[in-house]
Amino acid sequence: MNDGYSAASTDGGHPSETADIAAPANWALLSPGNLNLPLLQDFAAVALADMTLIGQAITESYYGEKPTYSYWTGCSTGGRQGLMLAQRYPELYDGIVALAPAINWDTFLVTEYWPQQVMNQLGVYPPPCELKAFTDAAIAACDGLDGLDDGIISDANACTFDPYSVVGDTFSCEDGKERQLTIEGAKVADSAWSGLIDSSGKRQWYGVNKDAALSGIAGTNGTTGTGKPFRHSADW
Repeated sequence: MNDGYSAASTDGGHPSETADIAAPANWALLSPGNLNLPLLQDFAAVALADMTLIGQAITESYYGEKPTYSYWTGCSTGGRQGLMLAQRYPELYDGIVALAPAINWDTFLVTEYWPQQVMNQLGVYPPPCELKAFTDAAIAACDGLDGLDDGIISDANACTFDPYSVVGDTFSCEDGKERQLTIEGAKVADSAWSGLIDSSGKRQWYGVNKDAALSGIAGTNGTTGTGKPFRHSADW
């Protein structure tokens, strides 16, 4: 808008995610186990076309001429929406920038919850500082594999760091007290890095990179002994 473009956005047909009513159970279900299919279709695709057509019509009405070009840009859900527009409504846009698209929700969101499930099964919730220590150990082992020590594991395929190899090593938390890395913490870190593995040993989806902060999907509430899952994974 600052550059003079006409801009539009959509909430996908449901309230802002900051509102309590935005939880999917409050709008995506008619009753337990009974999908509200029209609203889900609206969120998935229909609202995207509606927003575009209405936005283009308002633009033409205000300026007296149709837009010369139309572009979509979005990240995460917005990236998913960009891919959906390219598949369902390719005639609506002249260009689409789909950044970090959050797709394949049936496996992606379940996998994001997997470390929480592992903690629930173990009955152990490692503090954030312990999980950070596992991340730091992985970076220390694999950072230089690409020839550059920059705190980023760029050659992820070459990183064979095993979190169980550092169990028993000491680390410090915010209180300055030294602790030892635990086998439960290693299991949680491994579950986040490996991704969801089914009962037959088959990977259902990818894990996160070993240099990624684990607090997003393996979050815990400090020393209270409870998990803090990624909101969208827990909701859906």
